Amino acid sequence: MASRPTSETQRNKVAGIVAAAADRRFARRSGGPHTRLEGTRLLKMDVSDRLDFDSDAFPEDLRFERYRTLYGIMTEVLLTGPAMRARVRAWRLDRILIYDRRLHDVGHSRVPERLAADNFDHFTVTLLISGGITFRCDGTTRRLQPGEAIILSTAIPYENRMDNAHVVTISIARDRLTSLIEDVDALQGVVLPAARVRLLQDTVLVLLQNLPDMARTVAKSAADMLIALLAVVIDNSGIDRGAAQSAEAERLAQLRRIVETHLGDAEFDVAALIRLSGLSRSTLYRTLAAQGGVQAFIRSHRLEHLRRRLADPAETRSFSALASAAGFDDTNDANRAFFDRYGARPGMYRQVIAAGSGVDSLPTLRLWLSELR
Repeated sequence: MASRPTSETQRNKVAGIVAAAADRRFARRSGGPHTRLEGTRLLKMDVSDRLDFDSDAFPEDLRFERYRTLYGIMTEVLLTGPAMRARVRAWRLDRILIYDRRLHDVGHSRVPERLAADNFDHFTVTLLISGGITFRCDGTTRRLQPGEAIILSTAIPYENRMDNAHVVTISIARDRLTSLIEDVDALQGVVLPAARVRLLQDTVLVLLQNLPDMARTVAKSAADMLIALLAVVIDNSGIDRGAAQSAEAERLAQLRRIVETHLGDAEFDVAALIRLSGLSRSTLYRTLAAQGGVQAFIRSHRLEHLRRRLADPAETRSFSALASAAGFDDTNDANRAFFDRYGARPGMYRQVIAAGSGVDSLPTLRLWLSELR
């Protein structure tokens, strides 16, 4: 086993490889109608893609309450000792959230009542950099060791407790995982050993160092890279991902490309997707069953395209025009569908994103989490 990169030179080399691969991918895709350039430089990640919280910024008697208010939208927050502290830096990529956290004397619990109320169904991969975390899920208690990682579904109850822990958590929308991993539910509670996680951990740490100066398009490519790298880690850990996965993943990728190409066509439907994909109706429905069905798959892509346009500070078109460009022939229907998926009206979403760091972290995180549905 190769030794783990530790020097600044080695880390910069990894960063260069990651950035170069992402830049090549962008170069192949550039030139489309929504490519945005500022002079000769790609637009960088901005405050709407980042969230910061530090409990030390508040009076001692308010620190836990402020942290509980922030994270309480997703979990029960537990005070587990007298010296609670929490520092969080979070980034939003393409339906992937990365949290870099330093936590002590605090825990989190997803109880059944919480699951029934919020219906979250994404996955988290928690990497322990240093310190300790105790997890309880599926009736089993496990103390994670530095270097290890655990995969959890937000649709299953669990509890954790942090002890001087530096953790990086990657939250991933379910359908982003199913594009590469067939039976994602089999990953619930899986602990990945340190020897298998080193490349993923080093890549994530390098990514966190470079995100502030990274172009948005490159950052979204980095999100794809993280999913692919996680699949490699799972492969090397001996977890069976299913023999038919490769063909299914390619079919799903093909369907995504077709739908994205025809988003602006309000008449694009199941029949058109069958004709353009060359798949039989039964194969099409089977492939998209995990995505909620064919109509839901198409509608999801329309909404995600609409959300990205609303989040683009350079986009000046009205919501009505954007909805039409995304293939909605009824603005009211698009408005309702957007609210149902993301938990905010389009105008409010646009306002919060445009405000960036000038707004409270709570609505920002709420919107981010809604994008993982």
